[in-house]
Amino acid sequence: MERFTISLDERLAQQFDTWLVERSCANRSEAVRDLLRAELSKAKLRGPAGRQCVACLSYVFNHHERDLGERLTSMQRDHHHLTVSTMHDDWSNRHSRACRTAARFIIALKHAPATLPGESKAAASA
Repeated sequence: MERFTISLDERLAQQFDTWLVERSCANRSEAVRDLLRAELSKAKLRGPAGRQCVACLSYVFNHHERDLGERLTSMQRDHHHLTVSTMHDDWSNRHSRACRTAARFIIALKHAPATLPGESKAAASA
């Protein structure tokens, strides 16, 4: 195992130690390894090659918000080639899409509804 040293200001070190306790990490080294693995995995998914994945994107929204349904439908049409299946539930105001594509596109789609004007309660999971 290779060792390296990092320097943290006192406040950041305290925040890191609090984070360690919240996540039940055994020690700082384990936590740094976990953080590095997570960031490297995210970078690999965002990379140009991007791994293929399947995801279910579910949006919960307010039907009474002006033109929001039309904007979500437009967003879906713009990415129709990624969509395998869709479902809309009027009772719970939930719209779900099953998509298959490179992971970096799924990550972008996941955050797209939150950028729609007037929509602050979009919730997506991928």
